[in-house]
Amino acid sequence: MNSNSPSFGPLWLLFGGRHLLEKNAIDLLQSVDKLGSITSAAKEVGISYKTAWDLIDRLNNLSSKSLVVTSTGGRHGGGCRLSDYGKKILDEYGHQQRQFEIITKTLSGRKNDFAFFTDFARGLIVKTSARNQFSGTIDRIVRGPVSAEVVLRISEKDSITAVITNESARALDLRKGGKATALIKASAVILMVVDDEETKTSAMNRLCGKVIWITKGAVNNEIKIALDGNRTIVATITKKSSESMKLSLGSEVCAVFNASQVIVAVTE
Repeated sequence: MNSNSPSFGPLWLLFGGRHLLEKNAIDLLQSVDKLGSITSAAKEVGISYKTAWDLIDRLNNLSSKSLVVTSTGGRHGGGCRLSDYGKKILDEYGHQQRQFEIITKTLSGRKNDFAFFTDFARGLIVKTSARNQFSGTIDRIVRGPVSAEVVLRISEKDSITAVITNESARALDLRKGGKATALIKASAVILMVVDDEETKTSAMNRLCGKVIWITKGAVNNEIKIALDGNRTIVATITKKSSESMKLSLGSEVCAVFNASQVIVAVTE
């Protein structure tokens, strides 16, 4: 295999010498599938409830399809389950793990199944300080004299627009229909109440949903918002702003951010 081809060590799938899926991710998905509860799954894996949800959110945000879906009541009263896609990912991962000793022969007979699995896992390689990461498909690229406007579709409802230099677009070899990841720092996200129709901003990106998590700090609060397609976005705002907006679980808000604040990443 070439250096960009997935390979197997004793336990884990690698891509370019790096782990595609951390052990906790697989263990957590398996526990969710078995127990139907994040609380129970987190305890079984040995991680906190919040860490479990952060990991689930990361997997859902970076996957083309949701792996874990919630039932009535959501995070604070309902259950959760693996989607059919999530089960397929686990099944294929389990197959590759069991067959690692004869992987080259296995891949020759399961080329198509392995392709969809590595396509999903490839997006998880990206590591960055940006709190928000969204994998998607490029809808369109509009090039100007200096910059290019790149529109990334992250769900049926939502898309993210980034403005990057033409040189960067060429270097990343961005094309319509190609895969890419949008990175946005939590500090770059501004929150607005949904019913504030009079407020207009120059920001090109507006993702709306409901507040599902508030982590309070001495100065700033971290606000997590559920979006369409089981995706989430996190904003870091001042505690004073959070209080003046009267934010609480279930509050309907929109996350707003400039296209220039979006970094576009691809995996080679």
